Amino acid sequence: MPKSGPKPTGSGSKANRAERRGKRFGTGGGNQTESKAVKAKKAGISKPKSKPGRKFRETKPNVKPEKTKAAPKSKAEPEIDFNSLDDKTKKKLIDAKRKTDRKPLHPLIQELSAEWEVYKARTTSATEKTKIIAILADKSKGKVAALGNDHKASRVLQAVLKFGSSAHKQKLLEEARRDILPLSKSTYGNFLIRKLLESTPPADLPKLLAAFRGKITQLARHPCGSAVLDVAYTLANPVEKAAMLAEFYGPEFALDAQTKAVVAATKGEKNPNALARGMQFKDALAGAPPGKRKSVVHNSVRSIVPIVEKGLIGPEYVHRVLAELVNEVPKAVMTELLENLCDTALLRMLHTMEGITVGAAMVRHGAAKDRKKIARALKGNVMKVALDDHGHMLIVCLMDVMDDTMNLKKMVVSELTKNLDDAIFNKYARRCVLHLLAPRSKAYFPQQFLDLLPDPHDAPSTDTMEEAPPPTVKGDEDEDDDEDDEGGGPVSKKPAAVRRQELLQGGLGQALVDVCCARTAELLRSQTSAELLMEVVRGGVDGSLAIAVGLESYRKLYDAWQRPLGRC
Repeated sequence: MPKSGPKPTGSGSKANRAERRGKRFGTGGGNQTESKAVKAKKAGISKPKSKPGRKFRETKPNVKPEKTKAAPKSKAEPEIDFNSLDDKTKKKLIDAKRKTDRKPLHPLIQELSAEWEVYKARTTSATEKTKIIAILADKSKGKVAALGNDHKASRVLQAVLKFGSSAHKQKLLEEARRDILPLSKSTYGNFLIRKLLESTPPADLPKLLAAFRGKITQLARHPCGSAVLDVAYTLANPVEKAAMLAEFYGPEFALDAQTKAVVAATKGEKNPNALARGMQFKDALAGAPPGKRKSVVHNSVRSIVPIVEKGLIGPEYVHRVLAELVNEVPKAVMTELLENLCDTALLRMLHTMEGITVGAAMVRHGAAKDRKKIARALKGNVMKVALDDHGHMLIVCLMDVMDDTMNLKKMVVSELTKNLDDAIFNKYARRCVLHLLAPRSKAYFPQQFLDLLPDPHDAPSTDTMEEAPPPTVKGDEDEDDDEDDEGGGPVSKKPAAVRRQELLQGGLGQALVDVCCARTAELLRSQTSAELLMEVVRGGVDGSLAIAVGLESYRKLYDAWQRPLGRC
């Protein structure tokens, strides 16, 4: 039998293991149940009255209030089981979450777009459309600046301006006016401002234009802002237009012009055109002291050069500023200003009187390489320019001053010859031909167009014909532009009669006679083309056309002229 005695108390006994476990977990060893009761008492938990034979169950302490706030969130926003969704639905949910995080107004934009789609439906009645516009106006209230930068919401706001009531338009106007400058520079917001300008009543337009004061030159250098300014300039009255242009001339002149515009709007100016004529660039130079004139010119050039360099020369106000500058600034400054326009960018200016004024000045004062660049820019667009009510004068100016007639015929005259049937029956294109037959005739050219041509007294006389250089035989449109200037004088060196005769030779003159022979009766019945036929029969000034085509061609022309009209 084994000997009875005390149980071992070594390191491996149960008592020692329990003691070590108590030290590790803070229970202090000993009776485990007693230590739990002590902990519960310290935590403020009373021992529940339990039935006999039931073990004591420890209750959890009270949870802090801030921890309970996160509990209902799981019930309100249950987690989505992405495993049960297809890939397309997963992508839509992920994209919607990202857009919402990036654009807080994305849900609102989606609602506005949905309402707008309902409005555009054919089945929507007029009453429902009125309610939808009211809903769109109410939902966008206070958020116009943010919604205007979105491509969808911007269209919805434009629809509110177009179809909404006057009250809706007025609220939108007041809200957009506070953020009109950033919206004007926005890719999508500028369309909202342009629509706002077009839908604003004339009585409220001065208040809207007042938001642009002091920022005209800044907006003119921005691609989107320049388009907004173009609409504003078109809708403004003459005094407001002059006040907008005055910011290009310097701060002092701009302040004076703005004051006049405010006074005119307050008192109701009876003759705004007369007041606007006194606010031009030449008036700024005339009214400035001699020491200030240089500063006015410097401010004007400094404000317009960045616009020209960026190619933002389409708006009408840019044409007006350039037209006033080329007539007043020195030639050296004007050459530096217009050196960036001797390209295809010039074609975007020829649809206005101010634009053709700038183009004619470039042809008059430009060097040989500048004129060649302009002629090269016209290649392929000759008929489009010739049919324009102002643009045709650029071709007339080139024919009047460009001495390199071979390149001029290759780039400009050849295209005009191919489309001669259309040109002679057009009111404006026929002037390109009439200028070679009856140059500077007041019967065919208005005085404002004759003023664009250089002074005829600056051109050399026919006595110096032997000094004129011969036409370029090997002229090519791609040859180097760094050649010497072809004109020794202020305009050109070749006599005008020699230049006209060279342009008529080699195709244009013969094609003109052939068309007149084939369509004599039609030309006689036309009010615009009968004058051209008469000049062709005369042979042009000094007989230049008769010399260019020969007597045999003229005999055929006289035979066609003398036939009865019924047999033609």
